[in-house]
Amino acid sequence: MPRDINVIIEHRVDGLWKLVLPMLKNNFFNHKRPKENWLSDSMYIDEYYPELFYSEYSPEIWELFGVAGKYSKNTRPLPDDCCEEIKNFYKSFGNEAFDEHWLTCIDFLANVKKYRSTSKEACHLALRLKELGDPNKMRLILWFSQ
Repeated sequence: MPRDINVIIEHRVDGLWKLVLPMLKNNFFNHKRPKENWLSDSMYIDEYYPELFYSEYSPEIWELFGVAGKYSKNTRPLPDDCCEEIKNFYKSFGNEAFDEHWLTCIDFLANVKKYRSTSKEACHLALRLKELGDPNKMRLILWFSQ
């Protein structure tokens, strides 16, 4: 069964974690029939969601995010202090979210440097991350879903 990854980037501002990328309007959200936004007993469509930093199927790239293989046991619960937008987006996945993890952007960049010669995509992600802000003040929050 395929797995989707949701990687969101946040940065620390005045002691609080905030999204780096904007919230996006969900075109599938049904204003006229709100009950239709529920996909199951626990999963629902929210009106807005955070723009993802990364969402492709690539176990090789996933390792750069600290995921040890396709079926990783290398998990870390979402940080209690992550921003509300991430918490709400995560909740919308209900029972479909699993293998939660997070890492600092400095750790991500160290992983990219370690494997630099093997992936242009990794170098592109590292460059994009640096363009978004100070890696010392940012972290990546991620989880998988079906």
